[in-house]
Amino acid sequence: MRAPGDFVPESSRRARGFATWAALSELGRTGIAEMIERCCPLARRFAEKLTEAGVTVVNDVVLTRSAWSRPCSVPVSAGWARPRGAAAG
Repeated sequence: MRAPGDFVPESSRRARGFATWAALSELGRTGIAEMIERCCPLARRFAEKLTEAGVTVVNDVVLTRSAWSRPCSVPVSAGWARPRGAAAG
């Protein structure tokens, strides 16, 4: 009989918790807390700057995640969407 666990993507991700374990092991509880306290305000600042540039932030910025949408009226050539170091076109 075929084992269903052999045919799903999750079975190929057995070490998913390794990155979390490694971060906790290296930084400790205090280090993780400091990293979160540092990154959360940066995510809110990023969302504020996007809003100032005319981009719609479509979620409440909680922790370090933001979702946004660029309206058609904001041209890509405005600069914020270009990769760092790329020339204006």
